[in-house]
Amino acid sequence: MESSHAKQTVTSRPVISGSGKLGKCALSILQFLARYPDREFSKAQIGIAITYSPQSGGFNNSLAELNSKG
Repeated sequence: MESSHAKQTVTSRPVISGSGKLGKCALSILQFLARYPDREFSKAQIGIAITYSPQSGGFNNSLAELNSKG
């Protein structure tokens, strides 16, 4: 049985705009993606790699934080 959730892909971006410090989870996501600039990862793959649950509010808020900074 297939999941009803569409696979979401997150790609790394080399430049983060804006000011302020990143939270611990957001920094972990950014550091992980920076190690593999030519690859794409699903939310689940990133979460597993940085030991955060991809369904958690903190993880999703961190993705939103990074997206808002560019």
